[in-house]
Amino acid sequence: MSMALVQCKECNREISDRAATCAQCGYPRRPPPWTHLVFKIVIGLAATLFLGMVVLWMVLAWVTRKPIDIDMPDPAPSATSQLQDAPLRIG
Repeated sequence: MSMALVQCKECNREISDRAATCAQCGYPRRPPPWTHLVFKIVIGLAATLFLGMVVLWMVLAWVTRKPIDIDMPDPAPSATSQLQDAPLRIG
């Protein structure tokens, strides 16, 4: 395997054909691998799908909610309420 030298498009220096960037000016010789782009797209789609499912769950929970029907017993009169209702006798 031989290593060829090519010219940097930015500074015209000779760089390796396997170099990702020019050592002199830092100009990228080739775009980043497509796997990075695919990975970002997959992560974005997964996050969007997850958030969509959460929102759908919340909407369905709101739409299908049922009112809570609790039968509360009538409160028995307490001793303090009987004292408050009694006439005040001074004497």
